[in-house]
Amino acid sequence: MSNSLTLVLVIAMVLSYATLDFIEGGVINAVIILNIVVGFFQDYQAEQTIQSLQAMAAPVSKVIRDGTLSTIKADDLVPGDIVHLSVGDIVSADLRLATSTNLATDEALLTGESKPCSKNAESIVNESSAPLGDRHNIAYSSTTVTRGRGTGVVVATGMSTEIGKIAFLLRDKKQTAQGNWFMRAYKGVLYAVKNALGLVGTPLQVKLSYFGLLLFGLAILLAIIVFSTAVWDIDGETLIYGICVAVAVIP
Repeated sequence: MSNSLTLVLVIAMVLSYATLDFIEGGVINAVIILNIVVGFFQDYQAEQTIQSLQAMAAPVSKVIRDGTLSTIKADDLVPGDIVHLSVGDIVSADLRLATSTNLATDEALLTGESKPCSKNAESIVNESSAPLGDRHNIAYSSTTVTRGRGTGVVVATGMSTEIGKIAFLLRDKKQTAQGNWFMRAYKGVLYAVKNALGLVGTPLQVKLSYFGLLLFGLAILLAIIVFSTAVWDIDGETLIYGICVAVAVIP
């Protein structure tokens, strides 16, 4: 149930208690508690599912340590590790190739080149002047092995990789483009308001939140109409009727 519809129930519960209608207030209170409990368990199960999927999708690398080939998380790579590459692997760090057999990687993310770039461990390149696409003895992080196999020594990880440097530059430009502190504060408050209204999330969640806000507005409008027909001479029965009309809007 969206935040706006829950708010309608809370208002109805408060008004019920205010008119000393404890039975109706208790029923609405039970509905709110049930909604909170069900929502908590649904969110908990969804979070567990997401964490399981993230664990399954976490990038791994085949590393030769102590002469044994083992699979570790990409986050655990350190400079000096020897990484084994084969077709389909995603390179998890910048590697200086030690061996290569018909090796090629897809570097479109870095260079924009649509064709795979052939790699050769024996290639000698002046890295200070050669562009990224011409460094055939380096396999870059986030690229994909399209053919062949090879091994390489980790020379850079995380933000020290070439893709990490690009990400840092983009983040720095984005932060500069955000403007002064006033604009950042305004965007922060706007995000907080949207988050409170449930307007942050997937497109489906946002649409459902908009629908909930529409129903909330309709509930308030119907309550106002009921009170207006009584010329705002609101007694207990009119108040209860207005509450019932507002709550009836909730699916």
